[in-house]
Amino acid sequence: MSLYDTLVARLEGKWTIRSIQLRQTGQLSARDFSTFIKPVVPNIFIAGIFQNKEDFKKVTEELSDAEEILISTIIPDIQAEARFYIMNGVVMDLAFYEGSADLQAGEKFAADFIAENKGGLPQAVVVDITFSGQTGWFVLEFNACWVQG
Repeated sequence: MSLYDTLVARLEGKWTIRSIQLRQTGQLSARDFSTFIKPVVPNIFIAGIFQNKEDFKKVTEELSDAEEILISTIIPDIQAEARFYIMNGVVMDLAFYEGSADLQAGEKFAADFIAENKGGLPQAVVVDITFSGQTGWFVLEFNACWVQG
């Protein structure tokens, strides 16, 4: 696990537009569902929306109850996803990788995000942002720059 894996759970809600919690698989109860769940350690199960605890247990039955996960409320109308690369507080590149939306508004969101959060970000980081018609742009996740294409 690295800083990038859990950084999104520490952001203010105005940047994520949803509740995101760092939890352990054994801490989930029936009232936590339906929810989006992503493993902190990549690829130990496929991230997604789980309707109930039983469905989640089916894909994680081999994992320890102490395995860390990120859970978040569901944003139903995602229209676009973009990725921006930051180095020393400067956006080096920003491009869509799925869907479409106003990229200039995405660039402004990215600039505002960096201006307010520069001190808490790694020197080089990749940030995935998402556009929803209901909420506008928000931070989806962080990625280490050495694992992105």
